[in-house]
Amino acid sequence: MPNAERTDENDDGVDIQAQRNSVFNNPNGIYSKSPVFDSLLPPSQEKKKPQIAIDVQGLTVKYPDRTALDAVSFQVMNGEIFALLGSNGAGKSTLFSCLARINCNYDGSLELFGEEVKESRERVISDVALVPQEHAFFQEFTVYQNLKFGCEIFNLFGKEAEERVAGAMQEFRLEAFRDIKAKNLSGGYKRLLNLALAMLKGPKVVLLDEPTAGLDVSMRAVINGAIRKLKMNGKTVILTTHYLEDAEEVCDRAVLLSLGKVISVGTLDELLVKKGGPYLIVLSEITGDFDMLAKQVDALPGFEKNMALGGKIYLVAQQKNIALCLSKIAKLMDGRNARIGKIYVREPSLNRVFLGIGGDQK
Repeated sequence: MPNAERTDENDDGVDIQAQRNSVFNNPNGIYSKSPVFDSLLPPSQEKKKPQIAIDVQGLTVKYPDRTALDAVSFQVMNGEIFALLGSNGAGKSTLFSCLARINCNYDGSLELFGEEVKESRERVISDVALVPQEHAFFQEFTVYQNLKFGCEIFNLFGKEAEERVAGAMQEFRLEAFRDIKAKNLSGGYKRLLNLALAMLKGPKVVLLDEPTAGLDVSMRAVINGAIRKLKMNGKTVILTTHYLEDAEEVCDRAVLLSLGKVISVGTLDELLVKKGGPYLIVLSEITGDFDMLAKQVDALPGFEKNMALGGKIYLVAQQKNIALCLSKIAKLMDGRNARIGKIYVREPSLNRVFLGIGGDQK
C-alpha cells in the first residue's frame, strides 16, 4: 500500500498544527506555566536565558538633611525572589518607593524590563504590585466585597471579575472567610488578603514590605509558602524583612544595604561567606588532662584564634579551613590524655552579617 501523503489536517478538515500552536502560544495556558511541558514546546518557544526584571544602576536619592540612597546598583532576574536587607535607615523604604514609582526624584537608572521607571507610568501600573505592611482594604467589607471592589479598581467586571475573585480566594486560603468582615480576620489572614488584592491585576513584579512582620511561626510559614508559590507562577518577588530566617528560607538572592549604600549582593550563601563571619567551634564535656588538650589544640594549624574558658575550648576558623580543622579535632577526640565529649559548630548567620555591618561603615 503506497504511503499516504502527510497532512496537518484531520478527517474533519481541522488544521491540527494551527490548534497546537494556539495552545502552546497561549500565555494563560498550562503549557506556558508548567515545566513538565518545556520539552514539548516548538523550537521557537525554547527556554531563553534569564531576563533582567529590575536593573538598578547608580540610584541616588538625596534629601536636604541626608542621602537616603547612595549610588545603589544591583539587578533582579525575572522569576526570582530577591530580598532587600538592612537595618532601620538602610534605605529599603526609599528604594521600594522608587521601584513602585511613588518617588521619581532620583538620579541614576532604574529600569523595569528594559524601560526606565520614570518614563513608564503605565508599565509600572500594569506590571508592578506593591503589598504594604499596613492593611490596604476596608475593615467593614467582607473578604469577597474587598476583592470585588479591588477588581473594579483594576477595571475588571462581570465574569472576569468573579473568576479573579474566586481564584484569589482559592490561591490565598480565603475561601472559608468569604463572608467574614476583614476586621475580624487574624493578622496572618489580613496579610493574605493584602496579597490577594495585589494579585488581582496579574502583575509581573510583586513588592512585599515586611510580609511576615508580627506573625507567629505557623502563620509565617503560610505566608512564606504563598511567596514561594508566586515564584512557581512566574512572578518576580522583591521583599524586605527583619526575620532573617525567612530570607534564608525563601529568597534566591539579596542585596545588603547600610546607610543607603550597597554592602554586598549575591545568594544568601555568598553573603554568609563574605559577611557572615567565621565558624565558631566549641569543645565541651572534656575529661582527662584539660590543659594538655588545650595545648594540643593550640598547636593545630588553620585556626585564627582559640580560647580555653570554663572547662570548654573555643576555636575560630574561616569557611575555607573548616573541613580541615574539624578533621584535625576529630583525631583528638579520644586521645590518651583527654577525651572530648561534644563538638558544637556555629555556622555563619545573617544575624552576624547584620552585626558586622556597623564596622564596615566606620
